[in-house]
Amino acid sequence: MTIGESIRQTRESKGYSRERLSRRSKVSAVAIRNWELNGTMPTLDCLIMVADALNVGLDELVGRRTKIRNESTVL
Repeated sequence: MTIGESIRQTRESKGYSRERLSRRSKVSAVAIRNWELNGTMPTLDCLIMVADALNVGLDELVGRRTKIRNESTVL
């Protein structure tokens, strides 16, 4: 699944139109459309604003569904 597909799926699962997400996230509906259609990639700042508006973490928003086990500890 691409980031754009994951954004669309998350948005739709929350019952948001692109316009509603645009208003809540302060990101243009055109930008959201372009991401969802894989025309452009969102910046990290935009991903954070959209994740906050949808009340999800970045992992979920970008489609990461499994946790990565960290076998080393950084001291």
